Amino acid sequence: LLRDKDAGVRVAAIATLGRLGSPDAEKPLRQARDRRSPAARAAAREAFIALANDLVSGNAATAERIFRTVQASADRDAERCAALAGLAHLPRPPMDVLLAALKAGTPMVRGAVAQALLDAKGPAATQSLVAATRHAHGPAKVALLNVLSARGDTGAAGAAADATADKDPKVRAAALAALGRLGCFADVARLATALGDTAEAPR
Repeated sequence: LLRDKDAGVRVAAIATLGRLGSPDAEKPLRQARDRRSPAARAAAREAFIALANDLVSGNAATAERIFRTVQASADRDAERCAALAGLAHLPRPPMDVLLAALKAGTPMVRGAVAQALLDAKGPAATQSLVAATRHAHGPAKVALLNVLSARGDTGAAGAAADATADKDPKVRAAALAALGRLGCFADVARLATALGDTAEAPR
């Protein structure tokens, strides 16, 4: 059916492959992404992502390979965002790829990655975010602190506390907001001092 003379049949066949949830569909869809027909190419790109999303829980290696292919070759932000979101939902997200996109992507890509990172699984993901936060600056550091805060993992409280001394007022504000959510009683004095309310700090 992928070679049918009717363009509508070819597009329908491509879409069906994307819904099969089988790793066997990877090769024909990968080839279909280079079809001359714009309609076939668009259908193949959408089906490729759909297939990868279906494979995340059962065949993560194939899913990651597909997501990486799309992320590296996409010529539209929407397609790249879908691939990065898929990478973030893998059992072991490739944090290096995600953090690079969060730092250097377009505003649309950075926003999509920040949202996707909220669901990245495991302590390793938090540790990668913490390490990246300690070395980041400016808007990138603000974005990372916001992600850590929204994830709600108290293991990131130390990074937030350290960032409250940053020279950038926007970073300090994001750090204080994160520390307010992730910190413990021992952080109350720091928060109260930063807010100019030393009388509320514990003695």
